[in-house]
Amino acid sequence: MLAEAGYKFRVVTPEIDESAFKGTEACKYAEQLALAKARDVAGEFPECLVIGADTVVDFQGEIIGKAADEKEAEVITRKLFSGPHKVITGVAIVRASDGVEIVESESTTVYPKVLTDKQIAEHVKSGTWRDKAGAYAIKEGGDAFIERIEGSLTNVMGLPMELLGRMMRQFGQGRIRAEFFVKWRERGQRRWFMSKRSKIFKNVQKLYTNVQRLYQNYTETFKNHTEIFNNFLPPCAFD
Repeated sequence: MLAEAGYKFRVVTPEIDESAFKGTEACKYAEQLALAKARDVAGEFPECLVIGADTVVDFQGEIIGKAADEKEAEVITRKLFSGPHKVITGVAIVRASDGVEIVESESTTVYPKVLTDKQIAEHVKSGTWRDKAGAYAIKEGGDAFIERIEGSLTNVMGLPMELLGRMMRQFGQGRIRAEFFVKWRERGQRRWFMSKRSKIFKNVQKLYTNVQRLYQNYTETFKNHTEIFNNFLPPCAFD
C-alpha cells in the first residue's frame, strides 16, 4: 500500500521486547509498541522519517496479538469469529535528528460471520494466520468470512493509510493523493460488498426478466382476446 501511494521506503525490522508493554488498554498498547519500534529504528537512521506500526485486536477488552502456533491460531479464530471485535493499529513517526515524535491510532470494528468447524480447520491449515494480529487479515476485495466493517478498510488490511496520510502532512510529506483514496474506495470498499451487490443485481435482473415475460404474455393474450371479440361482433356503421 505504501508503494502504491507513491512512497519510497526501506523496511527495517526493529528489536524490541513486546512483552514489556502488556497490561495497558488496547489503543495505548498499540501506540506504545508503534513508538518503540519507530524509536529503535530511528536510532540507526537519525535523519530519516521512520514509521512504526503495530496492530492488535480488542475482543471484549482482551488484547489479542499474533498466534504462536496452530493450536493458538484455532483458539483465537474461534473466539474472534464468535462476535464483533476491533482491529486497532498504532502508527508512530519519529525523526531522531530533531527529536520529532508523533503517534496516533486507528480503530475499525469488524463484524464476522460465524464459521463452521470445517472452515476453522481449513483456515488454520492454510497458514495464512501466521504473523497476523488476531490470526487473520482481509484482502482488498474483502473476505468471505466477514459480514461487514465499520471504519478504515486499510486498517484491517494492515496499515491505516488515511491516518498515515494525515500524519505525514505534518512533515510536509503528504504524498497520498486524493486519487489514491478514491481508488481505494472504488477498489476496496466497493469490492467489499461486491458479492452482496452482485446477488442483489442478479435478483433484480431476474425480476425484470420475469416482468418482461409477464408483460409479453399479457400483450399476446390481450391481442388474442381483441381478435376474438372483433370476429364475434357484427360490423357496425356510424353516421
